[in-house]
Amino acid sequence: MSTSTDSYQLSAVLHGHTADVRALSVLSDGQLLSASRDASAKHWQRDINSNDWHETKHFADGHGKFISAVSNLTHQNQAYYALGSASSRISLHAAGSEDSKPERELTGHSKNVCSLDRGKDSEGRDVLISGSWDQSAIVWKNLEPALRITSHLQAVWDVKCVGTDRYLTASADKVIQLHSDDGNLLQTYAGHTDCVRSLALTVDGKGFWSAGNDGNVLFWSFDSPKPLKTYHGHSSFVYSVAALPDGSGCVSAGEDGTARVWQNHQLIQSIAHPTVSVWTVDVLPNGDIVSGASDATVRVWTKAEARYASLDEREKLDRDLRTRALNKSQVGDVNMTDLPGREALGRPGKKEGQVIMVKSGDKVEAYQWASASTTWQQIGEVTDAVGSGRKQIYQGVEYDYVFDVDIAENMPPLKLPYNATDNMYTVAEKFLLKNDLPTTYTDQIVKFLETNTQGTTIGTGSSSDPFTGGSSYRASGNQAGASANNYRDPFTGGGAYTAGSSSFDTTPSASSPAAAASAKPFQPIRSPQYFATINIEPVKKKIAELASQLPSDIDSGSRMAELCDRLSANGPSGMSQDDVAYLMQLANDWPVDKRFPVLDLARYLCATSSTMVEFTTGHDLSIIDSLLGCCEWAAEWQDSRARETNTMLVMRAIANLPATASGRRVVAEARTQELLGYLASQQSFENLNKNTRVAMSTIALNLSVLALEGQLPREHGPAILQFILNIISNETGDSEVAYRAMVALGNTLSVQDLSGAMSVGDTQIAKELSQALAGKLGETRLRDVAEAVAAL
Repeated sequence: MSTSTDSYQLSAVLHGHTADVRALSVLSDGQLLSASRDASAKHWQRDINSNDWHETKHFADGHGKFISAVSNLTHQNQAYYALGSASSRISLHAAGSEDSKPERELTGHSKNVCSLDRGKDSEGRDVLISGSWDQSAIVWKNLEPALRITSHLQAVWDVKCVGTDRYLTASADKVIQLHSDDGNLLQTYAGHTDCVRSLALTVDGKGFWSAGNDGNVLFWSFDSPKPLKTYHGHSSFVYSVAALPDGSGCVSAGEDGTARVWQNHQLIQSIAHPTVSVWTVDVLPNGDIVSGASDATVRVWTKAEARYASLDEREKLDRDLRTRALNKSQVGDVNMTDLPGREALGRPGKKEGQVIMVKSGDKVEAYQWASASTTWQQIGEVTDAVGSGRKQIYQGVEYDYVFDVDIAENMPPLKLPYNATDNMYTVAEKFLLKNDLPTTYTDQIVKFLETNTQGTTIGTGSSSDPFTGGSSYRASGNQAGASANNYRDPFTGGGAYTAGSSSFDTTPSASSPAAAASAKPFQPIRSPQYFATINIEPVKKKIAELASQLPSDIDSGSRMAELCDRLSANGPSGMSQDDVAYLMQLANDWPVDKRFPVLDLARYLCATSSTMVEFTTGHDLSIIDSLLGCCEWAAEWQDSRARETNTMLVMRAIANLPATASGRRVVAEARTQELLGYLASQQSFENLNKNTRVAMSTIALNLSVLALEGQLPREHGPAILQFILNIISNETGDSEVAYRAMVALGNTLSVQDLSGAMSVGDTQIAKELSQALAGKLGETRLRDVAEAVAAL
């Protein structure tokens, strides 16, 4: 008979994947499915006599995309393994088949399928529910879509079947929803302050746990819209949660490199992993915990001594933990001058999982308190402690400096955070306002900052492109603002007018300076790219030509000739709100195949007219919402030259918004986070033509330049990263699209405030995808950019 201990120990290490293990699914018989970013899934089985795990089947994604979710189901007496991937498809592999290819595929999503769960209907037949980055969940019955849930505003990260007739969904929009079998929204659960990543149902079926990017695990009753308990313990994003089979609690895992066991709402053990991210956890029927991590490894943890890993394997784990490099996301802010020596290890910890840092010579070592063994266990060496050039953290944000300011005796000091690129007077005024202090102290605070930062500046210098050596970002032959007059009508083939075609030449040249990249450390590229040129006269003629073809019940644009004349004579400065409202009305009302010259004017004005940018509808929709309506972004995609042209012009118009002060304010609004998700998820990137994809990557580039200038809020960081990820993960053939997106990634990661809000795991994915895309496309400039970004 096996004996058990109070704490989980390593039981097995399963090697075979070559990239992050992103999903696990425990089958009812104790077998295991794992899925990875290496575009494969594996079936594992444990030998009950030897405790060894063996890979018994290997599945490859037929589209070469990484696999994000795994489950299983039975249909017409045939057992299947279900794999959801970034291809937007769910592939079904027949259990027992030797064929690694799927027997069939379920199609219905347009983006990455990131979650799957199996349930039963009222007649005992298997039901499958899927969640996707396309903001929807689909319930599949008889392998056909029976219900589509579209009430979330952002990606649906996790889904669960509840009983036989309800479905639970968790989303990046920060809420959890409960739906009936006929699609009615029964309850909304609000408690997380960031993306909700994972769900786990309680064994008794009365409630559930949720895990989120806010670092918390929440415990809920189905009957209450507010959480009953909040579990604090993780120091960063929590990616996964799973219920313990005895009903006592759950296990969670996250970005801090730990899996944490919770029983009776208390943290009882922190299981450190020798890696940055623990992406997923599940629990075997015997109570053993399974984890999948960013080091491409699956690990099994047990309380049963008979299932312990060999002594050599456990000692190797200890060595790996002691020698791993810990970063700030895992241990928080550390200042070497304030740390105790190893004598601190003689004092007991205050709670399970408590982490302390101690000085050991010129190193900083991290230790974690294990309550079960009443010992401090070394979990790594801190590589970026304050005092050697790293940032300091205040209220979850990174700064170059965080000063203690004494304002009165017997009063605690006030924290004054400061970045070397900040305006000292702005920082001083915000500090005084926040702490209700007289503004007469402004000069004194500025003097304090000048004295204590010694005039340090960060990120200054020329804005030359480190990859081309030029004085600005050089995409290819022509600059974005270069003038040209090679207009051609995309529908008639005439030589009069092409919608926006002169704005940018995206064909790379072998002799272009951009091709002569040099391998240097990444330096932010601060030159935005705008599609800002136009020849008004051909536009005017094309509008008149198309207006003559309109039915009598549609406004023929009688005012457009006069408006174009004013633009030719006076430029955009004379545009009134009435002019803009009229132009946008035509862009919405004219037939899809005739509105492109009007949209081209809108594209130009978005780069040059504050009046245009400040336009809002009667429903308080912004200019971005209005433009997306003009190209029917929400409608199902259909191949159409008119639709392609309109979409391209709208994306160029959005890319142009940061060219004006009003536009910069628009994109800094919180609504932009939602719109970026909408841009990334509503249509498949692969459906868009080359010019539209270049425009979308330019949106990312121009936003990243604003980030470098400190004009975007920290909260935009994750949304921008996901927008860039959507481009890099789906682009297959155009080097200009890839180049701009990679530069945008590098720029964004160079802004500590924004990058500090991003998932380290997602950041690493973006870096690796950039390198893979650069290798596929083969251009030197891409390889150099990707390598430089990877080093950030």
